[in-house]
Amino acid sequence: MDVVIIPGTKNTIADLGYLQQSGLAFRLQEYARQGGHLIGVCGGYQILGQVVKDPLGVEGAMPEAAGLGLLPIVTTMAGEKTTTQVEARVVGLPGSGHSIKGYEIHMGITEVVGPGQAVFEIYRRQGQAVQVPDGWARPDQRIWGSYIHGLFDNDDFRRALLQRFRTLKGLGANLGSLPSFATAVEAEFDRLAEIVRRHLDLSQLRALIEN
Repeated sequence: MDVVIIPGTKNTIADLGYLQQSGLAFRLQEYARQGGHLIGVCGGYQILGQVVKDPLGVEGAMPEAAGLGLLPIVTTMAGEKTTTQVEARVVGLPGSGHSIKGYEIHMGITEVVGPGQAVFEIYRRQGQAVQVPDGWARPDQRIWGSYIHGLFDNDDFRRALLQRFRTLKGLGANLGSLPSFATAVEAEFDRLAEIVRRHLDLSQLRALIEN
């Protein structure tokens, strides 16, 4: 079983046009009809919806574009970008009850127009307590999306998703031990730092910066 993740985008309407022109939109819709699993993050979440409207011309001259029609949501581009650090609770997906950390950076305001449920409940934005639903999942949870970036950096949530996919594939839920995302990232930074130390004259670089 494959899982398709549609990531964020700088221009949702333009990317929807590309998906249509390239034939990828049809292939994604057909994949969904055949029981496929799709996840949309930020712009990818908007793309999964019914329509993306742009009455202010934020993204260009097109006032709106049809989405893939795989989630019952309608997005309207706003004039102000949302940029916040968030903490949220998983409410409509595997790992329900776990907390995650991430961030929002998007222009759209999304309205739900059909059945399903929110996938997260944001309880803190920029350190302030809130109670805001985020994202939407179809009732069978095969297709869902969220505005929160960094979802898969959260170890418990990522494990819960992988366990579900393994079970659906008939592999059982036992994943064994998995590396911590934070530990893996730190190891990569250490590796990069060592490469820099080996190949650059850091004393000369510091002298250039100080002068």
